[in-house]
Amino acid sequence: MDPELSHWLICDELTILQAVYLHFGDAPVDPDQFQSQKLDYVDDMPVVGWNAIMTAIKGALKSKAIEGELVFYDGMNKQPFTTDAIDPTRSTINVASLKLWLRRKGVHSEFFGITLESIQLPFLDPNHPRYSSKLAASIIAWQSMQDNDLKGVTPKAALVKWLKKNAEHFNLLNPDGSFNTKGIDGCATVANWKTKGGSPKTPN
Repeated sequence: MDPELSHWLICDELTILQAVYLHFGDAPVDPDQFQSQKLDYVDDMPVVGWNAIMTAIKGALKSKAIEGELVFYDGMNKQPFTTDAIDPTRSTINVASLKLWLRRKGVHSEFFGITLESIQLPFLDPNHPRYSSKLAASIIAWQSMQDNDLKGVTPKAALVKWLKKNAEHFNLLNPDGSFNTKGIDGCATVANWKTKGGSPKTPN
């Protein structure tokens, strides 16, 4: 991966515009380079599918299929509103939620780690009749681990931290909103690749 892109892997939150750039394998640019009028930047992005991905992410954020915060263009925040009213340079999305949405939509995304193989795996499909949220949580937590997540902590501790951050996506919350610690620990135990203990090593 291009080093300029790899630094973006540590972000838990991105603007819609940043996410679209990264999805297409480009480093995000400063939105101030574009005029402030809505959608002016689209004319500068001739990549096939750019506008479709942008529109789809806006719609998913609007419908809450992706977690994040909507920000509207000035003067366009009254209901009912269309996706054109959403400002992609200021609206933010949760990266973990975006990844789940891309996988469920069957969208291949090299930067976000959504491979064609993972899309086709039936046990990651929430619509499959034998879908298990804990199985999916264990696998996706394992896939999501980066070197930065493992600095100074054991793999299991890093997995637990990730699972807590994404507990809502995998039904790992109790009815009162607290963490299902037994369920989270179980998922982390399944995904843990270092079961012999020992002090954590800092990746090079």
